[in-house]
Amino acid sequence: MSVESYWRLRSLLKCGLGVDRAYQDNLESQMIIQRLAFLLSETGVKLPWSFGWNIRGPFSTGLAGDAFHAVRVKEKLPRLEDSDKKICNRLRSLLQPDVEDSYALELLSSLVYVRKNMYGALAFSHLRTRLVKDLAVGRNAFSTDNVEDFMDRVQRTIPVLLQ
Repeated sequence: MSVESYWRLRSLLKCGLGVDRAYQDNLESQMIIQRLAFLLSETGVKLPWSFGWNIRGPFSTGLAGDAFHAVRVKEKLPRLEDSDKKICNRLRSLLQPDVEDSYALELLSSLVYVRKNMYGALAFSHLRTRLVKDLAVGRNAFSTDNVEDFMDRVQRTIPVLLQ
């Protein structure tokens, strides 16, 4: 892990997704950055951090550490590769108008994490009802309509997230 990886993430967020937040700003910024980093990695952007489950969704302690170490270094945002720009565009179109909406990012990142880590190779078509129950009924955090809406949006925009 490295500070350079954090600056690359900041470039992806700022230049690719239009999100200009620093990890150190506040807790909401930390959660938004964590969720977007997870979603970027799940859509194919190569990032060095692994993610586990936190009470509010996917979380990387490595990313948190790199972000806090980056405070001591002058910001240096690298240029984005064309492949990363394409991924950012797809993710931005999926998230519009919710790119910085903490609730929407928590729902989407939780949906993707639960799908991939609890159900592995099972076909998504067989899991839809289970996922709604896990995220809406089981947790009482998300409404059934919101979970269904995000599943439909993902299937239309970036279906690989739920494969």
